[in-house]
Amino acid sequence: MTTHHFEGRRVLFLDDDSRWLRILEKWFDGAPYDCVFFDSPFAALQEIEKNPVDVIVTDMSMPVVDGLNVLNVARSKSPDSIRIVMSGHLDISKAIEAINKGEIFRYIVKPCENKDVKYAVYQALLKVDQRESASRRAKESSRIKTQRIKKMARSISDLESCVSAAHDCLINIFQEV
Repeated sequence: MTTHHFEGRRVLFLDDDSRWLRILEKWFDGAPYDCVFFDSPFAALQEIEKNPVDVIVTDMSMPVVDGLNVLNVARSKSPDSIRIVMSGHLDISKAIEAINKGEIFRYIVKPCENKDVKYAVYQALLKVDQRESASRRAKESSRIKTQRIKKMARSISDLESCVSAAHDCLINIFQEV
């Protein structure tokens, strides 16, 4: 699982449990992408608004603002961010709501192992890369099509000029006869 091509990517972690946040910081120390960690949903949302993030990993059950509300606001501020939920509570109705309304990429139940979280982030970053590659291919295809259309338009214009010149030549010949 190589991740060197994720340089410059940003992953935001949000959890009100400072102990869990420190564990995540240790797990992702030295990652080949930028990681930012927040224990406040408000600070995390300010960060998302100021600096785009590729992946958002958030706790679901937090006081004041729950993870689903955070993800809904985050989606409006950063619609292309991939969203992952980590929760210590498996509430099926909340999980379904998060997946459907929050368009969650992964739902991880805590406690979990670092390999599970790292793999979910890795898959999310792969999805970001795939989206960007598809977007680049679509733009390149559009650029090539535009060039072809312009070339065809020039050819049609040249053909119109030739037809017009031939028409004028024929008119002159008929007038001389």
